[in-house]
Amino acid sequence: MRNKKISTFYHHENEEYDNSTFELYEILDAIQIPIFTKNIFGIFTNCNKAYENFMGLHKDEIIGKSVYDIAPNYLANQYHAKDQELFEKGNLQVYEGIVTAKGMDRYVLFQKSVFRSSLGEIKGLVGAIIDITEQKKAEQSLKVSEEKNKALIEGIPDIIAVVTPDFRIVDFKKAREFGSIGDIDSFIGKTVSEVLPKDAAILFMENVTLALHTKKVTCFEYQIEYHQELRCREARSIVISDENVMVMIRDITEKKLMEETLTKRNLEINTALANLKQTQMQLVKQEKLAGIGQLAAGVAHEINNPLGFVLSNFDSLKQYLTKITDVFHKYRELRSKVLESDTQFLKELAQQLVAFEKQKKIDYVFEDLGPIIQESDDGLKRLGEIVKALKLFSRVDKSSEFECYDLNTGIKNTLIIARNEIKYAAEIEVYLGELPEIKASAGQINQVLLNIIINAAHAIKEKKMDVLGMVKITSYHDNQFVYCSIQDNGIGMAAETVTKIFNAFFTTKPSGEGTGLGLSISYDIIVNKHGGDISVVSEEGVGTTFTIKLPLKGCCIINEIME
Repeated sequence: MRNKKISTFYHHENEEYDNSTFELYEILDAIQIPIFTKNIFGIFTNCNKAYENFMGLHKDEIIGKSVYDIAPNYLANQYHAKDQELFEKGNLQVYEGIVTAKGMDRYVLFQKSVFRSSLGEIKGLVGAIIDITEQKKAEQSLKVSEEKNKALIEGIPDIIAVVTPDFRIVDFKKAREFGSIGDIDSFIGKTVSEVLPKDAAILFMENVTLALHTKKVTCFEYQIEYHQELRCREARSIVISDENVMVMIRDITEKKLMEETLTKRNLEINTALANLKQTQMQLVKQEKLAGIGQLAAGVAHEINNPLGFVLSNFDSLKQYLTKITDVFHKYRELRSKVLESDTQFLKELAQQLVAFEKQKKIDYVFEDLGPIIQESDDGLKRLGEIVKALKLFSRVDKSSEFECYDLNTGIKNTLIIARNEIKYAAEIEVYLGELPEIKASAGQINQVLLNIIINAAHAIKEKKMDVLGMVKITSYHDNQFVYCSIQDNGIGMAAETVTKIFNAFFTTKPSGEGTGLGLSISYDIIVNKHGGDISVVSEEGVGTTFTIKLPLKGCCIINEIME
């Protein structure tokens, strides 16, 4: 109803505008600021091109309409009220508002004033709008930024002081924990020397000067008496402009007491670690000694077998030698008699000699001499192999010596040493491929092989099978590594156990039967000392396979030349 009423007045008043007014509006089209005119009833009587473009409306959609036709009601009510206020007071109006134009709200600055007839009667108003949307956004962003910065600064627990190059404090924020430090006004405007003890003030000034000179953050510590207690403070100087340095001050007394406590704790921890390392070294030594003892027991057993039949054979040889000697003496006696006696006597003596040979079993002696000598020869050779293998294992402690090493030879020697542990538990299947020699510590690698092979024998024994188990050893290589796979069909391991077996002190053996260091030492030897890898695959109740791989990077020069 209001729009229709206002439109009626517009048609009546519009007739009173003369030609000069319309010419004025044509001139205003050239101005880039949006300009509009209204009559005293709030009806748009004209507008320039800039206003059309700003509103996104054609002049025909504006002239003759009220704000209620082109703006939402809540805005139209504001505009109409402001227009009525202007007509009542008859003065200049400048205010900010919102205009919905082209489907968007824009922040604008309204500048409006009335225009009068030649008789001084108010005939309408002329208004201009300046789009300040971007300015408002910038102001809002700045306000948000300032609020964030203020919140951040307030959230910082430190004292913050802004100092000029002449060391005068121009801004100050006290820390929350320093509630009784004094009023801010008691610091602003004063110099550093006026608010700090001499030594602290000198440090302050030196670091502010250094920060201004280098444009870098400087950090320093000083002490100050606070509440009759000596407190430690840490200060950081940060250049924020050519004229100002921001100094952030933090109380680090408790921190200092803590870095001392930590130092003491670290010393205690280091001492404990040293003791633990010593204990570990002793356990490793015990593990080695246990391995050597086990090795010695196996070697003793292995040597005992060939030594037993060699000794037995030599006892037989002694007896045979006695018999041969006795027979030989008879032959000497026969020779003497032959020289002295007649023919019949020789025949009788020869018969006696035949009977004596039978008595001494000379034929059997000569038949048994060959096998005895052969067995003794085999036994002595086997003893030689065991001694040779034992010599290689006696080099375990030469851990830093890397030399040309043949993995296949290492496997063979290890099997000789471990034979006593294996032969009553499993049959051995060996498939050795052609391998290049590598650079390695022979004693250490052999120690790893022995440990895994003996573990395989123990796993088979633990399974308690009715028949011998199986240990299958395979060697092969590719372009980067030589490999040794040791597979058994023993008791196997659960998945959880597999993840722990290389951990120091972890063992599945009963208490007192193992240190839990064997596989840990093996891992260290292969991975850390030789740059290789050792992995395990196991299935509970089925068996376990260990795979060792050693790099060809250290391959011996001879092999490189041959290749």
